[in-house]
Amino acid sequence: MKEHANALRPEDVRNTLLLAGNTADVLDWEKLSARISRSPPPLDEREYCDRLLELANGTELTGFQWNQLVGLSIMSGVDSLKIPTSAGRISWLKTNLTAFVDGTKSIRNAMSAAAARDLNNNRVLIVPSYSSTHGRRDRVISTGINAAMVYGLWLLFDAKREYSANVRKCRYSRCGAFFFKRADTGGAPIRQYCSDEHAKVGIREAARERMQKLRKRRK
Repeated sequence: MKEHANALRPEDVRNTLLLAGNTADVLDWEKLSARISRSPPPLDEREYCDRLLELANGTELTGFQWNQLVGLSIMSGVDSLKIPTSAGRISWLKTNLTAFVDGTKSIRNAMSAAAARDLNNNRVLIVPSYSSTHGRRDRVISTGINAAMVYGLWLLFDAKREYSANVRKCRYSRCGAFFFKRADTGGAPIRQYCSDEHAKVGIREAARERMQKLRKRRK
């Protein structure tokens, strides 16, 4: 025993302590696991982006939907109750989305990089999740609604994902809703308007504006 103790090197002690360590001092894993079991199923990336656009368009989410967005149940007993988004949050989302949609390639790249930096504030935790119902769908847990929105913008603005190339803002002056480019129309994808109805009135509106500009130039 004495010979074995003498043979024990400092690095052996260090490695033993390292392998025996855990993160329980900063995160109560049992509590997190129990909380996840009481929370709604997670959203996939496209659902997360769709929900962010709904918020920007003024849609009121239910408590269940808010809990899904944050990744854990932060509100209980309000699953079916609609909880409106504050005007400040909607304005912030609209400003960022409009700047991205209307921006040049360099502006979009800069906004994508800024969203990635904001995401590095350690306010989002991604937990691998699997269900026989929906298969692999990671649970994104944010500290709160603001952090959840930052994560959503990061997804939307990331050039490596399909969302940044397909997000649009309806050009009909009475709408301005955000949406993803539609390719399920049977013809050319609808790129500038959120619906067939707004495409019809929006195209007529744009034609009138062109004629007005032409008349002014002729005067």
